[in-house]
Amino acid sequence: MVYLYAQGSKSVGMGHLVRTIRLSELCVGANISHSLVFELDAYAENWISEREIEYSTIEVLEGVELDTVVIDAVSIDKYAEQLFSNAKQRVIVSPVFNAFQIATHVLVRELSDETRLSLTPSAKVIEDESFSFITSDVKKNRVLEFSSINIGICLSGGKQDFPYDAFFECIEKIPALASVTLVGEDKFRDVSFFVKVIPFQKTSISLWEKLSHINLFIGRQGLMVAEALAQSKPVISLRGINEKQKNIAFIEQEMVKDCEISTEG
Repeated sequence: MVYLYAQGSKSVGMGHLVRTIRLSELCVGANISHSLVFELDAYAENWISEREIEYSTIEVLEGVELDTVVIDAVSIDKYAEQLFSNAKQRVIVSPVFNAFQIATHVLVRELSDETRLSLTPSAKVIEDESFSFITSDVKKNRVLEFSSINIGICLSGGKQDFPYDAFFECIEKIPALASVTLVGEDKFRDVSFFVKVIPFQKTSISLWEKLSHINLFIGRQGLMVAEALAQSKPVISLRGINEKQKNIAFIEQEMVKDCEISTEG
């Protein structure tokens, strides 16, 4: 039995859940016996409930002889760490995690030198940029036209004290701005341009059908950055001052524009 563990919350975002649900679908296709184990806040519970996805909480692992646990989370507490440490194989698939020392295997798009030092000598590491696109329907290259700018924005995950007013002041200054589509965000002031909001609870893995018209995507550092690239969309990735960059490979290849943001002033 493979246990797929993931976290989801308003602060962390839904990316870990989306990725783990996709892994579950792949397990079904490969006839691999598995079970979903989620740690959710109320916001994520509603998101999962609307999709009618069955899952267990971490307590189900108590007293179980674990073979393989796949972990997609930003951080775990000592209770979870102790439970996972009993598994024969502990596979980490999140590039940002607070307990890499428990890993027997790491499968990520990229791994920092600092993180690598925290691994045990026996841990097996596979770095592959294609892991970024596990939830994506990769499209063929396309020619984009920019006589008018249609922006898609998703700012879920990360710190919640986002400087919305200053952000939209910058957006308003973009030449030829035609429209803005926000995913899961309703904290914006009155603006002079057209704004459409897609409530996050109503989004799905096929979200890009609703964003097919955009020719620029602005997000934080999560799953939708890779998904936008898979749709051949230019991407601006926002991160807080001193926040670790999660998309180094994309930035180095000039596929993503990295922008630091400050919540002060």
